[in-house]
Amino acid sequence: MKILALAADTDKTDPIPDVTLDEEAHHVWRLRQDGTLREIYFRSYRRDAVLILECDSIDAASKIIASLPLVRDEWITFELIGLHPYDGFERLFREP
Repeated sequence: MKILALAADTDKTDPIPDVTLDEEAHHVWRLRQDGTLREIYFRSYRRDAVLILECDSIDAASKIIASLPLVRDEWITFELIGLHPYDGFERLFREP
């Protein structure tokens, strides 16, 4: 199942420690290498992350997201949205 994960900042105002950012980058790289994280972006108008995950369920994605250092240390949160393939093309091929 594809999961869209949309990041949002928490109320923390201190700068994120460099060691935490480094740990985050390493963790994201491992998720990318094992195929769980399919795509990662920032929104064009602010630096909130947008992730596409491949997981068995929203619960599985939630556990993976919770393991991210920036989530673990409460710098960011994520909204998780399950995605299913668009099936509207079938309309193009049905009998009139």
